[in-house]
Amino acid sequence: MRYKELGTTDDRPRCGRPQTARTSCKIKVIRERIRFNLKRSKMKMARSLEIDEKRVRSIVKEDIKLSSLAMTSTQKLTTLQKQKRLERAKTLFNRIKDGSNAGEIIFSD
Repeated sequence: MRYKELGTTDDRPRCGRPQTARTSCKIKVIRERIRFNLKRSKMKMARSLEIDEKRVRSIVKEDIKLSSLAMTSTQKLTTLQKQKRLERAKTLFNRIKDGSNAGEIIFSD
């Protein structure tokens, strides 16, 4: 029926505003930028492409199928601190293994 009316099988023109941020061109640009630098922030990409940060997040999540992970910082231990921790863990393990003073050990957060 569509072919008889329009002479083609393409979609009919739709009403409403056309997509401007989630175009295939912008998806490709964001994909390449992520491939080039995995640590690049979405906010910086949004600013440089002059589109909303929410659009960049939706492109990354829905179109490119990636998810973000937050970098966590850890405590830096010196070799002296590592040795002390190992000694204390061994003494605690021996106290628990022997059963002496096992009732006096309190663990807390």
